[in-house]
Amino acid sequence: VGRRRFDTFIQGYISETPGHFIDLDGNKLHTHQGVHYWTVGQRAKIPNMEKAWYVVHRDAKSRAIVVCEGRDHQALMARELVIGNLNWFDASKPIRERMKNGESVDLLVRARHQQPLSPSKAKLYQPSTLSPRKPPLTPRKPPLSPREAEAQKNDMVSIEMSIPMFGAAEGQTVALYCQEVCLAGGVIIRVLDKEPFLVKTGLLAEYQARTDEQWA
Repeated sequence: VGRRRFDTFIQGYISETPGHFIDLDGNKLHTHQGVHYWTVGQRAKIPNMEKAWYVVHRDAKSRAIVVCEGRDHQALMARELVIGNLNWFDASKPIRERMKNGESVDLLVRARHQQPLSPSKAKLYQPSTLSPRKPPLTPRKPPLSPREAEAQKNDMVSIEMSIPMFGAAEGQTVALYCQEVCLAGGVIIRVLDKEPFLVKTGLLAEYQARTDEQWA
């Protein structure tokens, strides 16, 4: 493939879908050429801005990219995540049994290659304890069998980290460890810390509903 700019490469596969950069109060700052060009934690290139702005959230439906001022803004620091699509290894069985019994267990979390392991508390994900259930935005999938439904519930875990993670985003892969043993790998489904920052943008309800649809 060789060395090439990502934006130039992706233009050959995805059409531009212009939208707006908006701040945490919902104010439009400038236009952009597509949410697929940007990732959470990336510095946003917004003309005529004296200070640096960074991507907090992307919404493909409205084409809005939410940004905050400064790399150290709390909207970019995640402590609470929901992890789904987990692939559990055999060594995880004792830990999973404890979580099935309602326990919160001590684990280590790593979201990026060579990132330090972060001490964390993990428990099974319970949507009713995190946010009110929202009506689905799209037709529901065919009902799952009891066995499938139980497996899907067990494959979502909420994580509370002791060390904030910069730029955590939906779709990023995460590994769960007990000491030096890898127990599972999964995908970030929801970043709970950024939800209060989305209230004024008008995007929070859709974000929560999209997460709950994956669980339902």
